[in-house]
Amino acid sequence: MNCKKCKKEFTFTKEEKKFWYESLKFRKESTPIHCLSCRKEIRKEKLQNKRLSEILKKDSKDMTIEELYELVQIYDEWEIKDKFNFYNKILKAKQN
Repeated sequence: MNCKKCKKEFTFTKEEKKFWYESLKFRKESTPIHCLSCRKEIRKEKLQNKRLSEILKKDSKDMTIEELYELVQIYDEWEIKDKFNFYNKILKAKQN
């Protein structure tokens, strides 16, 4: 199998199959389209995106230092420099 995201070849291991079919109760016809590391990365991105959506519902003046720090971390990881700089400036102002 080749991963749809990274294009690398991967094996759907016996342990993964057992977890998918017995623990997660996926249908037997289900097979992964991404390698394990890409699946983990996709899950992480989805969680980060969900968290961004939750935090960004608030006005920036109502965000806690922890929430601003989370935004800064995510935007830094995603290499979105304009938003990183914007929220980092607000974070620093709030910390003072």
